[in-house]
Amino acid sequence: MADDRRSGPVSLGCGTLIVIGLIVLIFSGGGRIQQMSDDLSNMRTDINNLRTVIEKQNQTSEDQTQAIEKQTQEIRELKNAIGQEPKLPQP
Repeated sequence: MADDRRSGPVSLGCGTLIVIGLIVLIFSGGGRIQQMSDDLSNMRTDINNLRTVIEKQNQTSEDQTQAIEKQTQEIRELKNAIGQEPKLPQP
């Protein structure tokens, strides 16, 4: 009797099939997971590099804005100085 039970069809439940599928997926996708991990690491590096470039550009922009404001003030002072000088008569 015990032999008859062993030779019958095997029935696996859905849960068992899902577990088997997950195990196969985990062990067969190792290369893809490593590639995705490498890609993610490269993207993080690129993002950090972009942040550094943006910070430098922002600093340069702030420096240029300050230089423009200083020059604008100097121009105003020169205009005021020219406007206050007595005009010489034309011959």
